[in-house]
Amino acid sequence: MSRLFALAWLAVVLLAGAHLVWRAAEGLHFQTDLTALLPREERDPALQRANDVVTNGLAKHVVLLFGADDREKARAAAADIAGRLAAEGLVSVATGGLDKNRLQSLGRLYFPYRRGLLSEDDRRRLLDGRAGDIANRALSQIYGFVGMADARLLRQDPFLLMPAFFSSLPIPMSRLAVDDGMMSLQQDGMTWVMVAGQLNGGPYALDVQRRLAALLDEGSLRAARPGVELLRLGAVFYARAGAEQAMSETSEIGLLSTLGTILLVLLVFRALSALWLSLLVIGTGVMTALSASLWLFGELHVGALLFGVSLIGVAVDYSLQYCTEIFGAPASPALRLRRVRAGVTLGAATTVIGYLTLFFAPFPGLHQIAIFSAVGLVAAWATVILWLPLLDRSAVPRHGRRLLAFGAGLASLWEDRRYRRPRRAAAILLGVAALAGVPRFHVDDDVRHMQALSPDLRVQQEHILRLIGDTAGSRFFVIEAADEEGALEREEALADALRPLVADGALRNFQALARYVPSAARQRDNRRLLRRLLEEPLLEGHLRQLQLELPPMPTADQDEAGPALTPSQVLSGDGPLASLAMLDMGRVNGVVTHVVTLEGVADVERVARAAGGLEDVRFVDPTESFTLLLGKYRYRALLLTGLSAVLMVPLVMGRHGVGGLRLLVPPLLAVILTPALRALGGAAFTFFDAMALVLVLSVGVDYAVFCAESRGERRQVTLLAVALAACTALMSFGMLALSGVAAVHAFGSTMSLGILLAFILAPMAWADEPGGPADGHWARLAERGTWLGMRLILLLYRIAGRRGCVFLLWLIVPYFYLTDGRRRRHSLDFLGRVRAFRGEKPPGWRDGLIHFMSFAEKALDTVIAWSAPQRTGAIRMVGAEAIRQVAAEGRGGLLIVSHLGNADMCRAHQAKLFGRPLNVLLHTRHAVHYNRILRAIHPDVEARTIQVTEIGPETAIDLKERVERGEWIAIAGDRIPVLSRTRISRVSFLGHPAAFSQGPFILGALMDCPVHLMFCLREGAGFSMYFETFAERRLEIQRKSREQILGDMCQSYAHILERYCLKAPSQWYNFFDFWA
Repeated sequence: MSRLFALAWLAVVLLAGAHLVWRAAEGLHFQTDLTALLPREERDPALQRANDVVTNGLAKHVVLLFGADDREKARAAAADIAGRLAAEGLVSVATGGLDKNRLQSLGRLYFPYRRGLLSEDDRRRLLDGRAGDIANRALSQIYGFVGMADARLLRQDPFLLMPAFFSSLPIPMSRLAVDDGMMSLQQDGMTWVMVAGQLNGGPYALDVQRRLAALLDEGSLRAARPGVELLRLGAVFYARAGAEQAMSETSEIGLLSTLGTILLVLLVFRALSALWLSLLVIGTGVMTALSASLWLFGELHVGALLFGVSLIGVAVDYSLQYCTEIFGAPASPALRLRRVRAGVTLGAATTVIGYLTLFFAPFPGLHQIAIFSAVGLVAAWATVILWLPLLDRSAVPRHGRRLLAFGAGLASLWEDRRYRRPRRAAAILLGVAALAGVPRFHVDDDVRHMQALSPDLRVQQEHILRLIGDTAGSRFFVIEAADEEGALEREEALADALRPLVADGALRNFQALARYVPSAARQRDNRRLLRRLLEEPLLEGHLRQLQLELPPMPTADQDEAGPALTPSQVLSGDGPLASLAMLDMGRVNGVVTHVVTLEGVADVERVARAAGGLEDVRFVDPTESFTLLLGKYRYRALLLTGLSAVLMVPLVMGRHGVGGLRLLVPPLLAVILTPALRALGGAAFTFFDAMALVLVLSVGVDYAVFCAESRGERRQVTLLAVALAACTALMSFGMLALSGVAAVHAFGSTMSLGILLAFILAPMAWADEPGGPADGHWARLAERGTWLGMRLILLLYRIAGRRGCVFLLWLIVPYFYLTDGRRRRHSLDFLGRVRAFRGEKPPGWRDGLIHFMSFAEKALDTVIAWSAPQRTGAIRMVGAEAIRQVAAEGRGGLLIVSHLGNADMCRAHQAKLFGRPLNVLLHTRHAVHYNRILRAIHPDVEARTIQVTEIGPETAIDLKERVERGEWIAIAGDRIPVLSRTRISRVSFLGHPAAFSQGPFILGALMDCPVHLMFCLREGAGFSMYFETFAERRLEIQRKSREQILGDMCQSYAHILERYCLKAPSQWYNFFDFWA
């Protein structure tokens, strides 16, 4: 079956690879717009559309300045580039000013409506009663400059109001002047010629960036036109620089991370097998993730690719967990996988949950990161589980002992009592440092600080702005009205509020459609003012001075009913002012929407207040809006961290019960401490720091899970693997911390510190305190059921006998079998090993249920033995002659029992068997209710019970004295010590290495007495007690070969225990991972 799944996974990987090849052949496209990584809030459609149009218009705008000390050189270079840009179809080039042709075109458009068009200054003069100033200005223009106006124009516009209106229009980059058809300026002996226009493609498209960069290559320009300097301004140039930086960092981070991982694996394993297995896991994960992301999203953001490359440091964790098992007890690849499968699976599940919580953030770029990472991790997990055991041909390394010593050293830092004070000191120091960072903690949500703008381009931008003045900014007003006329009227009211700000320097200029096309009401009012305050009192005398006849004038009624210039006429597709189309959004949700753009905002607050009191006029600052949104989503990211932790709870509790909550303690501490420690160094807390904490929790839970799943001697192997995993993660995310992009740097720095803390704190996930029994240790297994329930069963026994109790147990035990997943897994694991040892098929759920039921009957039989020994059934003795002989001689001895069968029968019938006192060494704290029942039945049950967790010198002396008095000592040989992890030997048991305690054999040698084994198995309606002599007189252990001799004794005992296990496997009552 495993090979079938492996082949199925191979088909999936090949399909993903074929998809990538197909996409590569079509051409891969990566998005570079940083705003795609930013929140896109559910907002007013009008605001959103206005923001999109303005932002898109600004992003596509390109300004090039060609400077030279020779006017002709600058003009030739500008003309050449302008022609090539137009020929390539890259830019729609515009001169940017009102040259002669454009003025003529504007004249033809505007002149028929001239009576309703007044500059704001002329309108103010009329309202202030200074109409004479307008007449005098016209005379000075006519007589002061020859050819300023011809007779035909003067007859139609005698006060030259139309040229004044055109002069008042808000022309951007006003420091430039038209020089023979080209916008130019002179400064410091240099002639600067401008080429401006709109990109025909997207500024963030890599193809557009590449083509434009090739055409404007500075090296080629200097070679072709020496002495010409080029200045560039436009989002496309920043995007190009950002894309180059991102792609460069992606390749560098990926390369350095991969090389670091390779070197680390080679250094640790000193073999190519572990290396290629790790690379296989990484490659499969990244390839599958990239294919899935491209399939789902169509294109991938370079930011997602950048973060995705760092997946290498996480995906390799699973292969390292598997590969480091080679340093543990000798085992087949399948068995090594079995040791880590639960931990790797739980770790992958919790980490994937952490990554998928990114999907709850309304960031398209983060959605890509979530899918890329989650798919990559699942692919890495599947590769480890399905492929590695089949491909693994690794030999046991010779240097494994030294590496295990390193892992043991890491474990001792947490376990050894000698390091208790240093541990406390380190914890205090860490806490003090975090507390010291709290007062310095501050947030920074300014989106401008998240980008790394090219320094060279910023210098060029500042130079251009000094030369030509401000270009359009990103701030604007949105105006809504029921119709076009209402929108224009509100624009005019806003313009009236903005003009004082322009005069005060709070605002340089603004672009409003109403300044080019006044409302119909304003045009009618202008015609009234013109007739009443200028023409009626002054026109006749003014024409007499010019020696012109009075032309036919429209009547008042004609002026009132006269046609008005409309926006549709001005914004026509081929008109001279078609570029103003962005100021008219048309109808959005049935409402006419206009935009007023701002230039050179010096006082944002005063400008924003200008809209106060104006209906349906709103100030929009996209940068500030993004900043506010980042603050909101920074808060939400912290909620995501909490959500991630909550979603992990069912997984860890499903595996470890309520105690599984301790697995979340180390990563949560890392999440809490990381921002405080970063603040101590002066770093601000940003949205990307908050998102990094989500992943710190996910990766940290990985480390905690790996530690929690390790038991006994495997802890040193696990800590070695976790240390390697942390190193690879630090190499990946540490590389991100070196990024020049502030957002990426913050993310990488927080991840690096968080992972380091998570690694240091991961051993806290061990269930025991330093020096206590490990999680999964038999002494940690709490009993199931309640004291009251056990009492009820005892009552039923007294009423209905054993058969009635067995019937009831068949109704109760299935509940415990279904709800106790851990013991159920260990039961089936043991039965599976027995079946495999016999060459039989694996066990099913029925076998496990029978195993549970056998244990329940054993507990019932123990109660019967203590309450009514005569009702236990026949007890058959096999091999008891030697024990009886020793007892008859008045000598004591050591009886090694086990949890195979019912050893309590020996206690209940000790007088009958030995005729001498029998002292039992027990650890009963994990079975409080059961022992309480036994005490209630037989108060003397603990009379000869010695409660121990570790046999110290005092206990050993006491036991020796008891044996010398002719008493017997009973001790379990199939349970390792509660505290010590050193007095064990790993020997073969049912074909696999298992830990056995050296304690019984050391105790036998110290007491200098005979050693016997006893197994009590239920057979039919009664019991059979099997006795075997292990040492007829005494055990001898030579100091020089102590470990070897103890190991041989453990192996001998394991072989005997194995024989009886095969005889009655369902009577094996060690419901924990015996082979851990």
